[in-house]
Amino acid sequence: MTVPAGTRLAALPAHRLREMIGKREISIPELVADSLAAIDALDGALNAFIATCPERALAEAGAAQARLRAGGPLPPLLGLPLAVKDAEPVAGLPFACGSRVYSGRIATEDSVHVARLRAAGAIVVGKTNTPEFTLLGETRNGLGPDTRNPWNPERTPGGSSGGSAVALAAGFVPLATGSDTAGSITVPAAFCGLTGLKPSHRRIPLWPGQGDWRPFSDVGPMARNM
Repeated sequence: MTVPAGTRLAALPAHRLREMIGKREISIPELVADSLAAIDALDGALNAFIATCPERALAEAGAAQARLRAGGPLPPLLGLPLAVKDAEPVAGLPFACGSRVYSGRIATEDSVHVARLRAAGAIVVGKTNTPEFTLLGETRNGLGPDTRNPWNPERTPGGSSGGSAVALAAGFVPLATGSDTAGSITVPAAFCGLTGLKPSHRRIPLWPGQGDWRPFSDVGPMARNM
């Protein structure tokens, strides 16, 4: 399987990337480096991410590549770059929930959702922007610039999972998480030309989360391709 010249690896569908990894057509460090380079080069105009973790992500990519070389059963998401909405914690990364109240907070543990994705082989490359406590239908807060729609930066990507939607639509990552109480996955997916699914309530545990909306919210997937 060949990749057209000029195509960023991270912009390819997750299922295709996983197939290419399994066939040794690309290396996992190469893919993760491509994702991080795209974020570094282009996200300044879009503001999808509030933080990235390049050193950790590349170290995990190296470990995943070693696991691939060792052979044996491989997890389904091995080596795929993952962006996590800043409404659930990733150990060692900022966990502000879009609020200045928590602007200096660093998570001490992964959420159940993130832990499962990492156990399945996904590699977290960063946290994505969200309105304060996920309470707006667009992605802006007091911590930094507004998140912009990659199809037209003069327009909103929606919210509250707007950062994750932009990270996917811009081709920064093949996988991203969202959360939804009243359209926070489906609205950004629609605004950014993606598919988003709010699962049945509590189909995926949201723990630990943040705030009074947690009993009503659910985490779920967003994707460029189905």
